[in-house]
Amino acid sequence: MPTSPLIPHAAPVIAFLCGAAAGSFLSVLVARLPRIIRGDDTVGLWAPRSHCPQCRRPLRWRELVPLASYAALRGRCAGCRQRIPPLYPLLELAGGAAALGAWLWAGHWTEALALAVLAWGLLALAVIDIRTRLLPDLIVYPLLWLGLLVNVDGMFAPLEQAVIGAAAGYLSLWAVHHLYRGLSGGATGLGLGDCKLFAVCGAWLGWTALSWVLLAASVLTIAGALLLAVRGRARRRIAFGPGLAAALLGLLAARDPHALLPAWLGLRAGPGCCALA
Repeated sequence: MPTSPLIPHAAPVIAFLCGAAAGSFLSVLVARLPRIIRGDDTVGLWAPRSHCPQCRRPLRWRELVPLASYAALRGRCAGCRQRIPPLYPLLELAGGAAALGAWLWAGHWTEALALAVLAWGLLALAVIDIRTRLLPDLIVYPLLWLGLLVNVDGMFAPLEQAVIGAAAGYLSLWAVHHLYRGLSGGATGLGLGDCKLFAVCGAWLGWTALSWVLLAASVLTIAGALLLAVRGRARRRIAFGPGLAAALLGLLAARDPHALLPAWLGLRAGPGCCALA
């Protein structure tokens, strides 16, 4: 039976719209989950209804349409006319872009769906970590198990490498965490949430890519810290989660993470090693 010629053209639009809707939920997750973790029993993920953060007025259905409602309201609440925080439309836009990118990158819808879910979860983790220095287990653990499940058939890495990668990712940074605490007299460097997120990286990419993930995440985190310092917004504690999230997505998108970073560094792969090009 012939397929409609409209379907291939509509698929990217559908992917973006579904991603924007997911981004709308991410804005709820980012705003409420840290409060729940810190013991605020006045809010849940599903209640109360979405409302204006300034005047607390419940939002009507037409005010919840991703991106379109923000544009129609010109970025202001329909009730109190205060500005809507730009984080909300940015998350919707990023969610849509993530779904569209996953659809364009993947060779099969299962790959696209897995990558989209990973990207949405990492996006939420990055924003929460920047704002609160938390990496909630409620997001991290499902991404960890999803990485192992999609690699049962070796979608992104052989299963044995994924299992070892999850264990090695966690234990390596866990050792660094406790070593730093011991040498610094109890001060905290890396958090345990970073250890769990590094395990997620290993579950998706396999243990052989962990060194590249750590290198890329460190470079991105240092670059972000320097940018903040140049802008006069230096911080004593820098979130490492966004760097890990960006490194994981970047190396997955590269399809061959072992060839990508050596190329950036001016290296060429040799038999079992890297040599200067």
